[in-house]
Amino acid sequence: MAPESMVHALEMIYDLLEDHGDLIDVHPSIDPPVINVINESSSVFAGYLRENDDYIEYTQADQALASVINSGLYVIKKQDLFNFSIYSDTLDEFLAYLAENWSDAYLENDTIDRIRKQMSLAEGYKLVSTEKIKIARLGRL
Repeated sequence: MAPESMVHALEMIYDLLEDHGDLIDVHPSIDPPVINVINESSSVFAGYLRENDDYIEYTQADQALASVINSGLYVIKKQDLFNFSIYSDTLDEFLAYLAENWSDAYLENDTIDRIRKQMSLAEGYKLVSTEKIKIARLGRL
């Protein structure tokens, strides 16, 4: 979605909210998800999940929110970050998940190599992708 469309959508939502209504915004941060290989006793960094467009839509979402806050439509009442993790038993399972659900995401070859190497060391390793998610409650001004 183009940034101006995001701003327009936030402006339209403003008109739909009750006077004391709040807008809840939830979207990923611009930090790429971290890929780790884990077992019961350790976690080994393998790399980052990449996107073909370098996560541009998340920056655009931040800019759209800043625009409507700066224009005086909304005020941030509360905001926080939380982790959203995807666990996979195998690299192939994770790659299938990406193909089905996140088609513009990919792993770089060196990340794949590190995952394969670590997962081959012993049974019980899993792959985990952890993404930082922003959540904010915005109130009408």
